[in-house]
Amino acid sequence: MAKKIAVFASGNGSNFQVIAEQFPVEFVFSDHRDAYVLERAKNLGVVSHAFELKEFDNKAAYEEAIVKLLDEHQIDFGLFGGLYENRWPNLASSL
Repeated sequence: MAKKIAVFASGNGSNFQVIAEQFPVEFVFSDHRDAYVLERAKNLGVVSHAFELKEFDNKAAYEEAIVKLLDEHQIDFGLFGGLYENRWPNLASSL
């Protein structure tokens, strides 16, 4: 069975576009509701979600919500576009 891939991106989504054209990406997450990567995902028929840290009481609750989404979509691998991994090392290490 194929592994399910999620891409994390914060901006334009050029890295996501390249990845999605080569591999079957199941899910995109952005920490910016207005990131163009969400439009790219829509155009490619990839499920996407976005919410921002400021919408949560703390970073732990934010990361828990992301992990819950990954579990719901049965994601096996997460790819971090741009600087995303440097900003969220706890999340990166949980995948």
